[in-house]
Amino acid sequence: MLGLLKLPSKKAPTTVLLAMLLSGCAVVTEPLTIGERQKLMIDTMKAVQEQELEPNQVVTLHEAMARALIYNFETRLDALEEDISKDRIAAGYWDFLPQAIASAGVSRRSNVQASNSYSVTTGRESLETSSSSDQTRETADLRFAWNVLDFGVNYYTVKQTANQSLMAQERHKRVVRELLQDVRAAYWRAVASERLLVDVTQMLERVNTAIVTADRIQNDRLQNPLDILSYKRELYDKLLQLRTIRKGLLQSKMELAKLMNIVPSTNYRLEVPEESPEPVTDIGASPDNLALIALQSRPEIIEAGYNQRIAALEIKKSIARMFPGIEFSTSLNFDSNQYLLNQSWNEVGLKVSWNLLNFLRGNSEVEMAEKQEKVSLLRRQTLGMAVMAQVNIAFLDYEEAVTTYSTTNSLAEINEQIETIQRNQGGSRNLGELQLIKLELDSLVAKLRRDEQYAQVQNAMGRLMYSSGVNIYNDLPSTREVGVLTAALQDAEDAWVRNGMFKRQYFTQISQDEDSTADATLPGDRTDDLAQTEKAAMNSEDDAAAAAIVSSVPTTPDL
Repeated sequence: MLGLLKLPSKKAPTTVLLAMLLSGCAVVTEPLTIGERQKLMIDTMKAVQEQELEPNQVVTLHEAMARALIYNFETRLDALEEDISKDRIAAGYWDFLPQAIASAGVSRRSNVQASNSYSVTTGRESLETSSSSDQTRETADLRFAWNVLDFGVNYYTVKQTANQSLMAQERHKRVVRELLQDVRAAYWRAVASERLLVDVTQMLERVNTAIVTADRIQNDRLQNPLDILSYKRELYDKLLQLRTIRKGLLQSKMELAKLMNIVPSTNYRLEVPEESPEPVTDIGASPDNLALIALQSRPEIIEAGYNQRIAALEIKKSIARMFPGIEFSTSLNFDSNQYLLNQSWNEVGLKVSWNLLNFLRGNSEVEMAEKQEKVSLLRRQTLGMAVMAQVNIAFLDYEEAVTTYSTTNSLAEINEQIETIQRNQGGSRNLGELQLIKLELDSLVAKLRRDEQYAQVQNAMGRLMYSSGVNIYNDLPSTREVGVLTAALQDAEDAWVRNGMFKRQYFTQISQDEDSTADATLPGDRTDDLAQTEKAAMNSEDDAAAAAIVSSVPTTPDL
C-alpha cells in the first residue's frame, strides 16, 4: 500500500504543471458588475428617449401609427432581420466561385534527408547513401478547384435562401400589420380615457368629500347609526368602482405610449373629437369574398407557400447529392529545393469521386424530403382553413361590435336624460348627495361603456383588415420623418374611405367576361407581391392544380 502511495519524483513537476494548465483553461462565469448594469440601464433609457414628446403635445391617430412604425423596437428588430436575410443571398453567391487556396511555408530538418537504394534483382545496395533535398526548403502554391456537384447543390441552397428572405419579408409585413392594429385599438381606448378621466377624477373627489362628511355625522351622532353606516357602505362601493375605472383609463394611455416607444409616464394629450364618427355598417364585402382575398394576401399564407418551395428544392438537392463529383483543378507551384530540375511548374487535374454511401443513402433522403414537402402542403392547407375561420369570426365580431355600440350609445343618452329630469325634479325635494352621486356615476359609466365600445368597433375593424390581408398602407415612403409618414398614413386611409373601403375591388377575377373584369380592376392594384404569389403557385410541382386554382379564385396583392 505504501508503495502505491509513493510517486516518482520526476513525475511530480509534470503533474503539477498539468493541473495548473487545466485549472487555467477552466471557464469561470462572472455576473454583471454594478457598473455594467448601470451601463445597460443608461443604454436602455437612451434608446427609449430617442424621441420625446413635448409636454401636453397633441397626438393624432395617424401620428401615433407613424411613431410606432419608426420607433417601435419590434418593427426595427424585424426589419433588421429582413436585411440580414437579404445579405445571406449575396453571401451565398460566393459559393458558386471556384476555391482559390494559396499556401506558402518554410521547413527545416535537423539532419539531412538521405536514403539508400538496393537492387531488387540481386538484393545488394546499388548506390551510396544520397540526398536530393535541402535541409531548408521554401514552398508556395496557388490552387484553383471547382466541383460540379458542389455547384449544383449550392445552386439549390441559394434558391432556398432567397425564399427564406421572402419569408422574412412576409413576417415583417405581418409584424407591421399587427402593430398598426394594436395602435388603432389602443388609441381609441386612450381617447375614451382622455374624455372621461377629468370627470372620473372630479367624481372621486366628491365621493371622498361625502365620506368625510359622513364620518363627521357619525362621530357627532346626528343620524341613526345604521342609516349612516349604510350610506357610507354605498359610498365606499362607488369609490372602489371609480378607482377601478380610473385605473383602466390610465393604463390605456400607457399602452399607447409603449407602442409609440415613449416613456409610459410621458404627459401627452390625444386629439379627441367632440363626437365619435358613426361606424360603417355596410363594409361592402361578404365573408366569402374576404376569405378569398385572405387566402392570397395573408403573409402567413404566402410564407407557407415559400416554405413549400423550400421543401421542393430540398428534394432536388437530395437527388443532386447522389451523383458523382467532378472536380477541375489547376495550380501554380514553387519549391526552392536546389536539386529539382524545375523549381516552378503548373499543374492541371481532373478528378472524379463518388461516395457510394451517398448513393445508397440518397433514396431515404429523397423520401424524407418528399414527406417534408407533403407536410408543408398540409400545413399550408391547415393554415388556410384557420385563416378562413379568422375572417368569418372577425366579420361577425365587427357586426356585433357595431350593434353593441348602437345599444350602448342609446343607453348613454337615456342615462343623460334621466339625470337631467331627476336633477330638475329633485331641486325642490332636496335630492341627497348620495343620490346625486349615483345619478352622475351611472351616467359616467354609460358614457365610458359607449366610448369603450367604440374602441371595440375600431379594434374589430382592424382585426377585419388584418384577418382578410387587406393593407391599405402599401405605398408608404421610406422615411423616419414623423410628419411625412403621418401625412402619408392619413392620405392612404382617406383614399380608402373615399373608395368605399372593402367595396373597392382589390383583386382581379379571371372570368369569361373580360370587360366586366377590366372595369373591376383598378390601375396600380397589382403589386410585386401579386407577381410573387402567382409565381410561387405556378413554379410548384403541381402546376396544373395551381393553374386551376388561379383561374377560379380571385387573386389579390398585398395591399
